Amino acid sequence: DHYAVDLLMRTIFHAPFMLANNPEAFERFDQAATQFEAAADPKVGAILREWLNSIPGPDGRRPLTSMVARLRLQEGKFNEALNLFQIARRSVPEYTSLHMEYTCLVLECRARLQGGLTADDREMAAREIEQGQVLLQRGPSKSGFTEYYLARLHDVRGEYAKGIPLLKASRGKLSGADLLPVDQALMVSYLKTGAADQAIRIAQDGVEQGGEYAPAYQNLLRQIESLTATNAPSKN
Repeated sequence: DHYAVDLLMRTIFHAPFMLANNPEAFERFDQAATQFEAAADPKVGAILREWLNSIPGPDGRRPLTSMVARLRLQEGKFNEALNLFQIARRSVPEYTSLHMEYTCLVLECRARLQGGLTADDREMAAREIEQGQVLLQRGPSKSGFTEYYLARLHDVRGEYAKGIPLLKASRGKLSGADLLPVDQALMVSYLKTGAADQAIRIAQDGVEQGGEYAPAYQNLLRQIESLTATNAPSKN
């Protein structure tokens, strides 16, 4: 966050009028940003460049903290990821899909670290679900992300059946890289609710129609088939 502020201030003081009247301010913020970039480890440095080159959405760029948090999540550093996701969550407005996304990720990190959710965590999820329902009541989600994160909030509370219709609505609006995690969440929900055949059907469709993501669906299909075979009752 300090780095993002330094970048903004560097841009402001690089304007001709500001630079002519206060060159020391530009040098200060330029030096701070440059030093941060130089000190960052290569993986974080790559994220900084990706963030700088990203096209801002309607609400601006995603918080940089959230992008670094995803890296830490991939590395299995759940405590560090949790801290960064909490900062990102405070950086975006409530009643937005981004706030729902970061709430999900905060709760999923806590579940990993704690072995489950506390009563307060479940209440946080319930409050966020209420916000998501308000968003949907105001009008249908065009992107499908509101339904997706609303479903994930139900999932963290163990309410998989409630998430299924939301995920089905979401997957009808998405494709490619955005569709894969929705389908994966839907497969998990079907498995959790005893509808393994539905999960297998989604995986098979992905293998046949997923294009470059077909191998990922193939891997999911193998996992589902292995799981269902293991859990199948033995025949005497």
